[in-house]
Amino acid sequence: MTNTIVSLALVGRGIYNYVEITIKGILILMVVSLVGSALWVGPDVPAIVKGTIAFSVPENVGGVDTLVFVVSLIGAVAGSMSNLIYPYLFEQKGWRGPAYLKLQRYDLLFGIVMIIIIDLGVWVLGAEILHPKGLTVESVSDMAQMLTSTLGMLGGILFYLGVLGACFKTVVVYALGFGNLFVDAIHTTFPERGKRYNREYTKDPLYKLTLLITVVFPVLWALPSMPGFVYLTILVNALQVVLLPAVSIGLIVLTNRKDLLAQYANKWWENLLLLILIGLTLWSTWQLLVNLL
Repeated sequence: MTNTIVSLALVGRGIYNYVEITIKGILILMVVSLVGSALWVGPDVPAIVKGTIAFSVPENVGGVDTLVFVVSLIGAVAGSMSNLIYPYLFEQKGWRGPAYLKLQRYDLLFGIVMIIIIDLGVWVLGAEILHPKGLTVESVSDMAQMLTSTLGMLGGILFYLGVLGACFKTVVVYALGFGNLFVDAIHTTFPERGKRYNREYTKDPLYKLTLLITVVFPVLWALPSMPGFVYLTILVNALQVVLLPAVSIGLIVLTNRKDLLAQYANKWWENLLLLILIGLTLWSTWQLLVNLL
């Protein structure tokens, strides 16, 4: 609830950069702790390479099918609807125009690499610390236990602070990004409304309404009758995959329009990658439906 109140106080002021800088320190500490602990316990490198290249699916453990985990991982990155808000976040940073194209790509690449590193750190700790004890991750406290086992109480505190920072940043960034995305779509669909507000999203009352809904709605998932943090994350990320085929097809159409992008339109190999992505999302959607039904 405190997170929501503070978020509401900030999202309407267009201060994304300040919020981002404030949270970075805590997140860096958590990432360093995760990666350092993973290296300390000693990862099974051959097993990591085998699992990455061979694409072997382990047996089901816990209450969620393993394939749903796989689909959830795909949805968390490739299928995340948050990918659509990147242009608006770049705009808030002042990265506009072809001159910032390389910087935008480096920013996206850095984010992808960091996700891979963090995921590997969590998986290694889970495999080397929790699995031998017959434990599974069912809550945030189970994840904190991984750092507590290696770094003591300080590790657990760092993890909880990191989760708080990540959740806070996510709420604020999603509110700002999806607020811009929604109002931009409205102004594009109804040009007269866009002219009325001079295409300035923050002046449209719908913008603040979107911020309010985006920030307050997550509180509903904290009610006692709702699923736990871990299961909710897996389910939501997996369900995003269903939307990805439509997004991918729209993306391949838009990025091939030379009337919009000129020399920056897709090359043949970029189209090939997008087609592979579409195929992967169709497979993921099918697997998800089979497991849910």
